[in-house]
Amino acid sequence: MSFKKNNVAGSLSSISQVAQQNSANNAGQLLFVHPDECYTDAENPRTTFDPVLVASYVRDFLNPEEGQHEPCQVYPKDEHGYRIQHGATRHEAAKQAIKSKPDFRLKVLVDRKLADQPAHINYWQRGKNNIQRDNMSIIDRANFIGNYIDMAKEAGVTVSQQEIAEGLGLKGGNTTVSRLLSLRNASPEIKEIINTGRTEDIETLVTLVKIQESQPELFNELVEKTELDRATVRRAKKTGSVAAPVPVIAEGKTGNDFAHAQNDSASDDSVDDENVAIAYMDYQFKTGRINLLVKQTDKGFLGALETIFEHGITSNKTFSVSPVHATEDDAVRYVKSLLGEWAESVTADNDSLSVEEYQDVKGFLQWLKKGSNESEKTTQPASPNRAKKPSKGMLKATIWGEVNGVKCELLVNVSQDVIGADMADKETSGFVWVSVDGVVKLANESDFVYKTVIYKE
Repeated sequence: MSFKKNNVAGSLSSISQVAQQNSANNAGQLLFVHPDECYTDAENPRTTFDPVLVASYVRDFLNPEEGQHEPCQVYPKDEHGYRIQHGATRHEAAKQAIKSKPDFRLKVLVDRKLADQPAHINYWQRGKNNIQRDNMSIIDRANFIGNYIDMAKEAGVTVSQQEIAEGLGLKGGNTTVSRLLSLRNASPEIKEIINTGRTEDIETLVTLVKIQESQPELFNELVEKTELDRATVRRAKKTGSVAAPVPVIAEGKTGNDFAHAQNDSASDDSVDDENVAIAYMDYQFKTGRINLLVKQTDKGFLGALETIFEHGITSNKTFSVSPVHATEDDAVRYVKSLLGEWAESVTADNDSLSVEEYQDVKGFLQWLKKGSNESEKTTQPASPNRAKKPSKGMLKATIWGEVNGVKCELLVNVSQDVIGADMADKETSGFVWVSVDGVVKLANESDFVYKTVIYKE
């Protein structure tokens, strides 16, 4: 415990006097108080309570064999009472429990440091605790993150979306944070969709927000006539219609045949569960991710490019324009060949991008060109006097595992831009680099559990 300097400090006896004077508010003091002596304020990230969880707490509080296992963390008492930092749901349950048991008292832990910490730190810790308990609504999460960024900015502190994602342990990294921020202050219609349980899929909800803003009639039709599944909502945004496109059957073909255009490309433009999505890991994007999509048909393999960024960094290279390839690897190489054209188009038309997204794609384009130039320099014609050595096919290993139950890829090669200059040519100790859903993260070595390894040419 630390004490602020004052006129009586300087000896053990004076420190004892200070401690005695503040004993009622000392950190770590456990009290049993009437629920009405506690209160929550407007800065509580949680705005709704799970009635099932509240009822469960009430049963425990009224059961002498159970009781209240975990105390609420509170500020030192002020003119309004004890302000709750952690435990608003337990407080809500206590207000119900005391109606059946008037002598019930709520267990609270007074934490003096809360009064001295900056408001944005306390707010962050409060919201983080709720998210880690996984009992906070999507809208509350979105508003919490947005409010925290605003509060930190007012305090002169700059926080990045990546820092927030890592601090909250969100799968998908800053992409998830960006999507959640799109739901901040959502419309009543979006909130109704969430509250009624029609969907809690973040990607679907973000797409619905965009449709409601630009095409309100289409939004209403989706809500009234569909199940709001991801594929339907995504297709509606792309086509401007709820109805599924009717497949075009070439003359002389039956309904079961696969129709091809004159350039032998596929007419199927869908993205469904039969597609194989391969995360593009040659370059680590900071503001989004890229998937190489491969689909097998009765004629061969098709390739498509899926670019997952927030502000319009999309690709129109779908299965409908893909040539048919003999192997899956050929289809993957084809999709990779589309990346340069995609990056060029993005950087040429950057009005809708954030600065971070533009810099991200620009950096990728420079990396791509640099790699191409180095490849040309190192490629030399074979000497006529040198005998050719037989080619030995080398297989590339992809190592898959889990970190805390989440599937991930162990990264053998990591971009210098990702790990930073201070990590160059140094061994790691106690941690490894892994990729989770295309996002590069650090993980404790002891948390990584090996599952399988795949060898490919």
